[in-house]
Amino acid sequence: MSRSNTDVTSLLSGTSVKAVISYVSDYVSKLGLKTYQAFASVHDVFNRNTEVMNSGATGTNTSKNLMRQMINSMSTKLEIGSPMAAMYLLGNPDHYKSHTYVNFPWRTYVTFVQNEWKLKMGFKEDQEDLDDVVLLKNDNGTYVASSCVDNYRYRPIAYENVTLYEWIQCSEVEMRSRKERAEFEADMELTEKWAKNGTGDYDDMNGTDHSDDEGDNYSDLDDFILHDDESELSNDEDSDAGKETDDSDYDWDSDTDDATVVRKEKKKSSSYKAVRHAFLPEHKALYLSHSVHCDFRKIKTIIPNFLGGAVPRADKGNRDYYCATMLTLFKAWRSPMDLKDNESTWDQAFEDHTFTERQLELIANFNLRYECNDARDDHYAIMRKKNGC
Repeated sequence: MSRSNTDVTSLLSGTSVKAVISYVSDYVSKLGLKTYQAFASVHDVFNRNTEVMNSGATGTNTSKNLMRQMINSMSTKLEIGSPMAAMYLLGNPDHYKSHTYVNFPWRTYVTFVQNEWKLKMGFKEDQEDLDDVVLLKNDNGTYVASSCVDNYRYRPIAYENVTLYEWIQCSEVEMRSRKERAEFEADMELTEKWAKNGTGDYDDMNGTDHSDDEGDNYSDLDDFILHDDESELSNDEDSDAGKETDDSDYDWDSDTDDATVVRKEKKKSSSYKAVRHAFLPEHKALYLSHSVHCDFRKIKTIIPNFLGGAVPRADKGNRDYYCATMLTLFKAWRSPMDLKDNESTWDQAFEDHTFTERQLELIANFNLRYECNDARDDHYAIMRKKNGC
């Protein structure tokens, strides 16, 4: 009746449901072939065609035939079906998603925090190697090394209360143009003169970028988001001023014309003006050459892609490591010493910190994968027991 292959079953228990979730998640997010698997596929093809290899044939058709067999062998191990292979050959996307993913080397930040605490406590020999991601950025013909940890530690004062998780979602680091850099350096020189005369401004002393600045410092994330919304509204009003036709009086919902809808979306995107800020002066690599802006509209559409292994689980394993990881992600910090005091353990600091409702939801979601994997193992054990294995 359905004119397709079907495999329908009834899931009557939470264990079965979680087992299916684990299976589907692993299937749709499966990684590519490992190096040894790819070479094994090539080796198998050569073994099956020993006669051709020993005959010394060097024709084009022979080479194409061997390559075709290698590709088919790898495709089988990748479990790539014909429709997906056709999508690749046609240059079409192999998946569609509503969110955007950004790489997040979370272990780098946690390792840095733990190393700093070990150094403070005098355990130098227990420090782990910091696999910091260093980005090389072309700066007027030269290269500067930038640490992702330093980018967060030396973020502008305007983003003082932004957590690491939000920083990964919303931050946009941009290189200044030559004109912007010259203006910024001139502004810094003027600030230094004011400081010597005793009339310096605190914001200027701490590296606020005035080349494209229209806002003040904010002590709370909600205040900053509200300011951005107000700026967007004011920009809309300014852009409409002096025009013969006022688009704000137009009934957009009643218009189904595609061109009109596109024009509306362009207007919305163009009305937003980013407020760019300078890093703190301690960030020697990017202080003069780059500025940063946090677009908090991305919180609902940007998903960090955790690199470096799975996040530790809450109910098993090293409790201190788990608590240190959660605090690193969801508590704003510049120095690792901001995450806890000397007398407290990581567990105590974790219990004492007040997480937001959204952060608690994310923390619970981190453990969902382990719950599904446990349910998958239990489900397989039950099925083997029923089958008498």
